[in-house]
Amino acid sequence: FAALDAAGTVRCWGDQSCGGEMATEATEVAEIFGNEKNGSVVTWGGHYLDLELNGSSKTLDQLSSGIVCVSATCLAFAALKRDASVVTWGHRNRGGDSTQVSHLLVNVQQLCSTDNAFAAVTQKGQVVTWGVKDSGGDSSSMEIFLQSDVHRVFSTCNAFMAVKYDGSIVTWGGRRSGGDASAVAKQLQVAVAGF
Repeated sequence: FAALDAAGTVRCWGDQSCGGEMATEATEVAEIFGNEKNGSVVTWGGHYLDLELNGSSKTLDQLSSGIVCVSATCLAFAALKRDASVVTWGHRNRGGDSTQVSHLLVNVQQLCSTDNAFAAVTQKGQVVTWGVKDSGGDSSSMEIFLQSDVHRVFSTCNAFMAVKYDGSIVTWGGRRSGGDASAVAKQLQVAVAGF
């Protein structure tokens, strides 16, 4: 666990390999994910299956300022920066590696995550996904509906739902987790394709 005390210092406890101890003390913190003064993020924790979950030195440099918010899967993080770009780190197969979609992660206004995947909404309303396919990381079957006019994205543990400006919704990801809304399509104005 991590808690923020009244003085702005992060206090950690629990298993050291899972973030229960920090190598250096973080002070003047406004919230657990960011620093109010410059929007920096400090990462800590251990290794998982011999993978470094803290991020590369390049990633850590990108986290030194301008962070607006952070979203997390079980083993990865995505940070939205003030310039509307996205920085990812953590388990590469669980959303920590966004290189395949990095060219699409511009002008991002929202990040959302399932247990193993991320979805980003751009300013033009396009949805970009990455991570484990069955957890919503692959939205290609719904791509035609996610190219524009998406207002917001919500998630369950393994599925996403996009709400469009016209009030319709689009779902994808694990069927049992809500990724298949075909049974209620008429009631919800759901875009149904590829089921």
